[in-house]
Amino acid sequence: MPMLINRLQRLATCGALALLSGCAVLDSHNVIGRMTPPPQTDGPLSASQRSAVVDIVWRTVNERYIDPKLNGVDWVGVRQAYAPKFTEAKDEE
Repeated sequence: MPMLINRLQRLATCGALALLSGCAVLDSHNVIGRMTPPPQTDGPLSASQRSAVVDIVWRTVNERYIDPKLNGVDWVGVRQAYAPKFTEAKDEE
């Protein structure tokens, strides 16, 4: 019986290690960890929340897009041009 318990403990440890390493593989760029929590109000997002969303989306595309040259798009220029517009928007339309 103690041998069975020892084997089960080892199996549980191996399973936990496999699960933890799987998380690193599935989210190697920590996209999930960078997500902002949902807003606590039912109203529109605040300027700081919209800015955080723009930052998450921009960094995710910048780090994970399949073409490192982004199909020739000036991605830094896109952020500079559009981030202020999203941050200053009056509503979500």
